[in-house]
Amino acid sequence: MATKAATKAPDTKQTVRRPTAKSAAVKSGGRIVETAQEARSAEPGPSVLALLTVSTVAAVFVLGIVWFIFFRA
Repeated sequence: MATKAATKAPDTKQTVRRPTAKSAAVKSGGRIVETAQEARSAEPGPSVLALLTVSTVAAVFVLGIVWFIFFRA
């Protein structure tokens, strides 16, 4: 049986209910309160794909320049 832990929100005078393992995130005082497990389980957005694509293209470009300067016959 899960118990509800209560903590004080830093910017308000009200008590915030921490969500249990079976509950969803709660909005309290304009802030979203969720467990650490819920916060870590977010899906990576399209920015991760963009970062990997740009960094791979940049690495190939730099290696191409190094090859062109040092190993060109």
